[in-house]
Formats: sequence, structure tokens, C-alpha cells
Amino acid sequence: MDSFQRIKDSIDINNSLKLAKEMVEKLISLSNRPQIHQFANYEFQQYEGKITNYSQVVELNIQNLKKSSDISSICPLPEFPSFSDKFMTEYWSEMDKKPSIELSDSECYICFSEMKSDEKILECEHCKKITHLECASKWLQIHRSCGHCRQKQLDPNEFPALG
Repeated sequence: MDSFQRIKDSIDINNSLKLAKEMVEKLISLSNRPQIHQFANYEFQQYEGKITNYSQVVELNIQNLKKSSDISSICPLPEFPSFSDKFMTEYWSEMDKKPSIELSDSECYICFSEMKSDEKILECEHCKKITHLECASKWLQIHRSCGHCRQKQLDPNEFPALG
């Protein structure tokens, strides 16, 4: 039950939905194609349903384990909610078209905040994009790939460099 409680505590549905909505709105604002606007709104509805379902299954498992310690009452967790690969491809394709003046190399591509010299960062070895280590760690716990180029990447907090 402790693991389900930790999952429940780590899920911030409102913040997740807010960030997802911001991504959808960003894609819509960058694209002039109506089909992308419809697709982005559809993706948000799917994401909203998935994260609600995910949190409900976690809560159901907690309640079932409180009633009895029988692990056979546990429902399997669905895949953690995320946007589709197609959405992410469209999103990064549009983001890459933005003028480079707007996004600097010292801006985290996950939270879009300016990075300070005293903050820990992570650079993707494939595309060389940099992000806050904390942002990257949260992202990599879910996705296991660079949020920009989608190449496989390991979480440095989970798999620290040896030596």
C-alpha cells in the first residue's frame, strides 16, 4: 500500500493538466493548420481522461488494500499518462521553427525558465539541448527519452555516472 500512496502523493493532477494545457496552447499558437488545432485539443482530452483514470486506479488500489491485505484485489495500473508520439513530434517540430532569439540555450526546454549558473543541468548527448537536472529527472522517470529529440536517455539521479 505504501507504494500506491507514494504514487498518489507524487501525482499533481491540477499541475499536470495545467502544463499539458500550456503545451497544447503553445502548439496551437505556433501552428496555422486547423487540423493541428483539432488534433492538439483531442490530445488534451485524451490526456485529461488518462490522468484521471490513472489517479482513480491508484486510489481504488489504496482503498482495496485498506479493506483487506489481499493483493489479488489490486488492479493493474494503466500506462502513465503522456501525450502521443505524434503530438510530441508536432510540438517539437513547431518549437524548432520558432526564431532562435526567443529560446536561448540557457532556457530549460521543459519548464521554459532561465537557468542560473549555480543550478545543476543535464545535456542530452544526442541533440545537446540542456535542461534543469530536476526537470529532466521528473521527465525521465516517466518517458525514458529526451523530451526534445526522443532518443533514449537515463535519469542521472537513478543511474549516476560511475567514476
